[in-house]
Amino acid sequence: MGNQGLSYRELLYVRRRFMTPEAVRQRIAAVVTRLFEARLPQLWGEDITACASDSRHFRAWDQN
Repeated sequence: MGNQGLSYRELLYVRRRFMTPEAVRQRIAAVVTRLFEARLPQLWGEDITACASDSRHFRAWDQN
């Protein structure tokens, strides 16, 4: 997305140094947690539900 003044080698360094599978998992978990915090209970209800990418709704339990 445009030239940010970084070389390919610099981007590779950042990827190797900071983008470990565990770091990516932690960031995904943080985003999902924030999405669940931002939910409006008056719109979505109090139940824990999830929505698949094809818009199918399914139940999700706390222990899963």
